[in-house]
Amino acid sequence: MGQYTGELIHYLIRDIADVGKYFFAGLAAFFAAGLTISLLTKVRGQNEGQRRRFLGAAVLAGYLCMLLFITFLSREPGSRDGIDWMPFSTLGSGPRGDAFVLENVLLFVPFGVLLPVVSVKMRRVWSTLCMGCAVSLSIELF
Repeated sequence: MGQYTGELIHYLIRDIADVGKYFFAGLAAFFAAGLTISLLTKVRGQNEGQRRRFLGAAVLAGYLCMLLFITFLSREPGSRDGIDWMPFSTLGSGPRGDAFVLENVLLFVPFGVLLPVVSVKMRRVWSTLCMGCAVSLSIELF
């Protein structure tokens, strides 16, 4: 394993460990959403597909809470100097920049898995991909 790969893995592990504390916030949101959905829709007596969608919605809600915590609340004050308007500017800029790109991709993998479970309309790859890009772009613009 080369020095570049070692540094890349080091940055990935360190950054993932830094935001790991938000896992519990997502877990709490998952339980709260699951309980709310169960109470509001009275899941008892529903067919398996509906129960799977309700459970998927609860997991998606927890994931979205974690996503918001990680993207907006996990940054220290002053950690960013300004806005970089150049798309993909960190890609190829070294192990730190490439780690940022990989982390952003990994951050949206659950979205691509959970969205088709919750919404029948999102079962097409292009629909899910477009929605993921729209959410990512919204986060970046905000």
